[in-house]
Amino acid sequence: MRPLLIAALLLASTSAFADQAPANQTPARSPAGLGLGISPVINDLLPGQKVATVTVANHTGCAAPFQFSVTKWTQINGVDVDTPTDAVRAVPAIATIPDGQNQVVRIARVAPANNGAEEQYRLDVLQVAKCPTKPGAGPSAQIVYHFMAPIFYRGPSFKSDLKAVWSDGKLVLRNDGTATADVFGAAVNGAPWKVHALHVLPGSTIAVTPLKGPATQPASIDVKVSPKASITLSVE
Repeated sequence: MRPLLIAALLLASTSAFADQAPANQTPARSPAGLGLGISPVINDLLPGQKVATVTVANHTGCAAPFQFSVTKWTQINGVDVDTPTDAVRAVPAIATIPDGQNQVVRIARVAPANNGAEEQYRLDVLQVAKCPTKPGAGPSAQIVYHFMAPIFYRGPSFKSDLKAVWSDGKLVLRNDGTATADVFGAAVNGAPWKVHALHVLPGSTIAVTPLKGPATQPASIDVKVSPKASITLSVE
C-alpha cells in the first residue's frame, strides 16, 4: 500500500514565494513545486463587497476533483480555529479541474456587512480524491492537496498594531490594532531571522519560534509585514 500524504499549507505563507497574479494570468504555483496554484493568495476585500473571485490552477498531473468552502477564522490562545459559516460561501462547492487548467471560484458574501470591525474567513480548497497510479509506476507516496487562503473584509482605515515581547527564547507578537498583521519574515540588526509566515488577528497573541536567530533578547526587530513593507518593533 502506498502512503497517502496530505499537503496542508496556509496559502498566505506562499506570498513570499509567488506574486498575486491578476485574474487574467495563470496563478503562480505553490512553493517547492507543489501541484496547486491560487490567485490571489490573500483576499483583501471591502466590507460591502458582495462577490470576489479566486482562480485555482491544477498542476497535480491528473484531472482532480476539488471541494471549495469558506470557514470563519478566529484565533484562541494563538491557535487558528476554523468553524463552518453561512455568512460567506464558495461557488461552486465542488468541481473537477483538468490537469493544467484553471477553475474560477466565486466568494459570495451572504450576511450583511460589518463596517465596524474586520472580519476574517478562509477559503478551504481540498482535493477530494488522489490521482490514479500510473501504469508501471513503482511504490511512491501519493499526495492530496489541502490549502486555506485568508479572506479579510475590512475598511481602508483599519490598521494592524504589533507589539513584541521576548519570552523564553521566543518572540511573542501581540496585535492591538483593528486589522490582521500578515508577518512573512524578520531581521535583527539587518541579519535575516527565519520564522514561519503567520497571521496575527486583531486582539491575538502568538509566540514565534525562530528557525534561525538570536538566542538572547534583541533590542529591536524588523518585521516583514507584507512582501514589500517592514516595520521596526522595540522588544520589551
